[in-house]
Amino acid sequence: MDLREYIRILHKNWLLISAMTLLGLLGGAIVSVIDTPQYQARMQLYVSIRNETQASDNLVQGSTFVKQSVQSYANILSSEIVLAPVMEELGISGTVTALADRVTASIPLNTSIIEVQAIDQNPVRAAEIANAAGKSLTNVVQDQLEAGDSPDVASPVKLTTVQTALVPRDPFSPRLELNLAVGLLLGMIAGITIAALRTLLDTRVRTLQDIEQITDAPMLGGIPFDDTVKSRPLIVQADSRHPRAESFRKLRTNLSFIAANENSDSRGRSFVISSATPGEGKSTTTSNLAIALAETGARVALIDADLRLPKIAEYMGIEGGAGLSEVLIGRASASDVLQRWGANQLFVMPAGRIPPNPSELLGSGAMAALLDLLHTHFDYVLIDTPPLLLVTDATVAAQHTNGVILVVASGATRRPEFDMAVKTLNAAGGALRGFIVTKLPTKGPDSEAYGFGHGTYYGAASSRPDAAPTADPVATRRARRAEDRRHRPRRQRETQDPHPLDTPAPSYSEPAMPPHDDATTTAALTLRDPAADTPARTPREQVSDTVAPTLLDQVTVTAPSTQSVQIALPAQLKPLQRRELRRENRERSRDHREQPLTQAPKQRPRASDRRGGSRHGRAMAEIEAPQ
Repeated sequence: MDLREYIRILHKNWLLISAMTLLGLLGGAIVSVIDTPQYQARMQLYVSIRNETQASDNLVQGSTFVKQSVQSYANILSSEIVLAPVMEELGISGTVTALADRVTASIPLNTSIIEVQAIDQNPVRAAEIANAAGKSLTNVVQDQLEAGDSPDVASPVKLTTVQTALVPRDPFSPRLELNLAVGLLLGMIAGITIAALRTLLDTRVRTLQDIEQITDAPMLGGIPFDDTVKSRPLIVQADSRHPRAESFRKLRTNLSFIAANENSDSRGRSFVISSATPGEGKSTTTSNLAIALAETGARVALIDADLRLPKIAEYMGIEGGAGLSEVLIGRASASDVLQRWGANQLFVMPAGRIPPNPSELLGSGAMAALLDLLHTHFDYVLIDTPPLLLVTDATVAAQHTNGVILVVASGATRRPEFDMAVKTLNAAGGALRGFIVTKLPTKGPDSEAYGFGHGTYYGAASSRPDAAPTADPVATRRARRAEDRRHRPRRQRETQDPHPLDTPAPSYSEPAMPPHDDATTTAALTLRDPAADTPARTPREQVSDTVAPTLLDQVTVTAPSTQSVQIALPAQLKPLQRRELRRENRERSRDHREQPLTQAPKQRPRASDRRGGSRHGRAMAEIEAPQ
């Protein structure tokens, strides 16, 4: 770890470190309060040599002797020979050892002074013990240890009291400042140690470096954490200005770059989206990514291949009774269960009924054929599958797609689990195209750990005055669709794009589309009695009464009999033109029925909101002449 990583650890655990520091301060204060006050008194003795001649040589020798002997005198202060008279004089109960712990002697550097200290709970008793101990030490040294040759001869060593012990005013311990400082230091050290251990023992994915140690796949995007994800799973559709919705648009852009690879020609832009464990947000990520891709005008197929615990139908608010499982067992076709969602080219295939053998169905030839069909007719195919570590569904489905995109939840996915998922995918021969990190923290040190800053340029949805309140997602989607239909132009409401499986497949190499099998749209028209027309008119002239003039040059007229003609409109024309032909046929027919032959034709009324033709683009309309 570098210096930046250590700073991040301190920044992330600042609350823990602060708490431990405060606990250390509190501990020091508690010790100072509960500790019994102790008072210290001290007195000083000066050690010298008696020299009556005052010769210089004798002075030097005496000074040297004192310096060598003063330490020995200080050491015998705690002996029984010195302290026993003190206990007897002051009436102190207990043992000599207990008193020796309270009486000490020290020698200042390069001096001949013995400093005697005594500690006691009573300040007066402390001064008495110090003075008595110094007096007893003087008697022992002069009368016993360094006594003269005879009782009449004085000891050559002399101990003189320099300063007697005074009664102390302030207690020697506890020292409040010292205890607080020691508690502060110990608490800070303990907090930093716990923070370091917590970081080292934490196996959850926290930074981009944690993922880079496992795989070389690129990071496609980061989705910030949103506590309203359960009430608003489709944030791209619910609130397009939300920072989380903008993150899916960034993911959409990055996905377009990895879509072009060695498998693009054979497997199209199809991706399996999975995760290592449940609860990492793969289903909501797949749904929002599909909506974001459809916003660009691309044709997107969203497949719920989680045949064990499907969620796509619930999130998208569609009927999930029939879906992928029915297609794989041959009970329904893909065009029957693909449901269009929203105003864009997004089609959703729910999971359908939960089968007893999901892995076998996803690895069957029917699944491969279905994906080949979807690769041909859609720009993107997104497949939501179960987690990799639980079942083999994702690895089986990945064999027929362009690759796998793994979803990793920041702070939830553990590194060993993610590592095992990558190894499982590699062992099965699947291609890991990238990973998406979800639940990114928007605040704190971990918010920049992946290189994705999540600012508040758009503002949080809850802080804007025009933000929609949290509501039922199904009701919200229905209200939004009704509003889109209300504001949509009339001509656009009257038209409906054909089903993608009934239209020519897109080509990524050539702009031209191959012709559809149904090359023409045919309408049968019954002509009026030729005797009623004076002069006689050709079939094409009579067809002009029914067909719009703008479309007359693009139709083919055949006359199988004198009473009817067949008109054929090329399929390469836009759906709007084909529907305009059918609509004007109905309106002109209505005019001919309502007015006599002698009256001039009425002006064409406003276009009706009714739609003509079936979903497969074929229209057969028979117009009878008025009698």
